[in-house]
Formats: sequence, C-alpha cells, structure tokens
Amino acid sequence: MAVELIRTSIIKPTPSTSTEPKLVPLTLFDRAAFDLHVASLYAFLPPNPSNDSLKLGLSRIPLTSPPCRPHHNR
Repeated sequence: MAVELIRTSIIKPTPSTSTEPKLVPLTLFDRAAFDLHVASLYAFLPPNPSNDSLKLGLSRIPLTSPPCRPHHNR
C-alpha cells in the first residue's frame, strides 16, 4: 500500500485562558520515561471534519493532558 504525503502541519497549543501556571505532579511513568519525539499520522474516512476543525481540536489537547517533557534533576 502506497502512502502519499499531501501536507504537513505543526500544531501549536491554544493559549491558556488561565494566567496561573498549571502544576501537574509527576507520576511513576513520568519518572521512568525518556525524552522521545513521536510523529503521528491521522487518517479519517469520509465524511470527515474540515482540516481547520481538526487542527483546532488537536491544538486543544495539550491543555488537557500533562506535558510530555523530560524531568531531569528530580
């Protein structure tokens, strides 16, 4: 099966509505995980949402998920 690259996008998170920094406590997984970048491929069967609505939805995900950053100097 051939895959054709049509477009690539880097999606930045939407700005937070709160001015306070959000603190997320480290979990056991955070302490054991290593720094890793993961490429994602999203494919949808028709009828699918518009590209703009998908980008907007994906840009909101980091606000509801804990950050995936290396935690050195624990």
